Amino acid sequence: FFFSKDSYSHSFHYNSNLDHYLPYQYNRMVINTREEVMAAEQEPGAVFLDVRGEDEVKTESLQARPFKQVKCTLDDCSELMSTAETLMPDKNAPVIVFCRSGRRAGKAKEVLEQKGYKKVLNAGGLKDLSYLS
Repeated sequence: FFFSKDSYSHSFHYNSNLDHYLPYQYNRMVINTREEVMAAEQEPGAVFLDVRGEDEVKTESLQARPFKQVKCTLDDCSELMSTAETLMPDKNAPVIVFCRSGRRAGKAKEVLEQKGYKKVLNAGGLKDLSYLS
């Protein structure tokens, strides 16, 4: 947080304008809780979506649940934007997005919400889903 000293009253004020200078992962990434993910997966039509690249998925993938895969990076989610409706036609069904750390999943969550998906969860990284059995 950035505080500036008011030269007249000698008090300190929080500078909320600093938020937009913080990196993406610090000011926007929210990882949903285990309970939220488990509740969402019980809803009809719920989809697990891996937004890592194909090479990453070949190396290690989610074993506990079926999932769909489409690449989305912090800089380029064009593949997700062009295939979302085909992969997940029901925009009211939960989409549980994950990647390696949660950063790309956070970006994918934003993209899907902009496309009209109503319930998108950032489940974090693949290792964060180890509770699924």
